[in-house]
Amino acid sequence: MQRHSLIEIADDTTGTESEQFNLMLQTGSLDVLLHHGGTTFGITTIGQHNDASGREPIVPDASVLSGAAFAFEQWSPGSGRWTLLAGVRADARRLSADRDDSLGVVAQDRNSQAWSGNAGIVFTPTPGGDSR
Repeated sequence: MQRHSLIEIADDTTGTESEQFNLMLQTGSLDVLLHHGGTTFGITTIGQHNDASGREPIVPDASVLSGAAFAFEQWSPGSGRWTLLAGVRADARRLSADRDDSLGVVAQDRNSQAWSGNAGIVFTPTPGGDSR
């Protein structure tokens, strides 16, 4: 968990200090990996919330939640000079922004998802990776 606070103080026309803006950003993340043979499974997630206040608005209050899951496989059949690779990943993200009239922002929720996959072949010219 991470907390980040940014506060700007300025002198106003009367010579007194006032808070111009105050941004509190809280972030938490989690990554988990499981290795089994030549396969790696993983999940990752991150959550973030910001709370903005002060005389000068810079961003609306908002929350973001993102997550992903993936699997990666590596095979080295036979002599070990060839390696086959394959992977798949799924991502999801949700953004919720609060209404802020001073910024002209209406309350909104946005969601996105993505899938990807890959495959590859690696050839090692010298067995066992020996370069002599």
